[in-house]
Amino acid sequence: MVGRFIAVIGLLIFLKICKFDSKLNFKQQIFIWFAGMIRGAIAFGLVLKIDKKMFKNADIIVTTTLVLVIFTTVVFGCILGVLQNCLFGKDKEVDDDQY
Repeated sequence: MVGRFIAVIGLLIFLKICKFDSKLNFKQQIFIWFAGMIRGAIAFGLVLKIDKKMFKNADIIVTTTLVLVIFTTVVFGCILGVLQNCLFGKDKEVDDDQY
């Protein structure tokens, strides 16, 4: 979590030092940082490519990655909506007749 925070917030601070205006406020930056915690299919797909002959514990790595993907998707995915409401407030109902 700390590494992801440094990557997102640090990059935006670096861009600001280089005179690039990202137009993202701090709340939006926090939301991007937190949403990036969700791991997914790419990580699992890559771990399936491990050569089982070369690594004797490849099954443990695959299982650990699958647990990490499921955990982060469920936990951070459930908390993401709550964080959005805390940071930005609840959205007004959109009337379909407007569009």
